[in-house]
Amino acid sequence: MHYANISGCDTGEGFIVGSDWGNLKFNIVGDVAVLDGDIGPATIWVERIGARFLTPEEITAFETAQYRVLAKVEREKQVSAIKVTISTGKTFDGDEQSQTRMARAIIGLQAAGIPSLIWILADNTVSEVTIAELTEAMILSGQAQAAIWVI
Repeated sequence: MHYANISGCDTGEGFIVGSDWGNLKFNIVGDVAVLDGDIGPATIWVERIGARFLTPEEITAFETAQYRVLAKVEREKQVSAIKVTISTGKTFDGDEQSQTRMARAIIGLQAAGIPSLIWILADNTVSEVTIAELTEAMILSGQAQAAIWVI
């Protein structure tokens, strides 16, 4: 299904839905519609493109779905930009992939009994980091993500 915004309505704004048309802009004044420069009765244009007017409930559902999609895109941008600074002053990337890498490194270091490893920090400097530093960075990253996550 495709949706088109109807603006300039005497009776209010709304949407139109249809399946066999592209991105059409309607301007409706009373019962007259202007579509791509042609003028005609609104009901004829709606029938010609095989569409129908949406109910207020459908409009609300559509707008809610649009909002959620845009909010999710914005949330993904924010999560991918997470950077955290730990108590020792080192700054880590905190996006989801970095959190996964930190978790794997922590598990591996603990299993092997190794206290530290070389890590690339958020500013691309090479640094030796400890299990405690990685753990702190992962926790801070997760908290930052949780603060962003709820829509």
